[in-house]
Amino acid sequence: MPNRVRVLTVSDEDRVELRRRVRDRGAPARVVERARIVLLSTEGLTGPQVAARVGCTEPTVVLWRRRFAEGGLAGLEDRPRPGGPGIGTGDPIPIPGQHDPPPLDLPNHRLTAATVESPVR
Repeated sequence: MPNRVRVLTVSDEDRVELRRRVRDRGAPARVVERARIVLLSTEGLTGPQVAARVGCTEPTVVLWRRRFAEGGLAGLEDRPRPGGPGIGTGDPIPIPGQHDPPPLDLPNHRLTAATVESPVR
């Protein structure tokens, strides 16, 4: 049974942006992968063919084809993930028993040349 080919139609402006994302050496790998999937899908390749060329799985190709078809370039952006904020993103939580040490009751708590009685050799 032959594979169905879902050909995406992409506007000229979107095609220029997708090609820019593919060539951008500073772009995260996920951004490049998504742009390559969409561009290859405009050439009439099947899902397994696109997956083989990009180096991902066919469900990944199906996901990003669908997201682009539904939302255009904005559909290729990361969506918010469920759950609370990550560890270390808020104010530090005080731990019982931890505090700043008490100040020293010394007249000069720093060693300076004036406070040292004998020369250091």
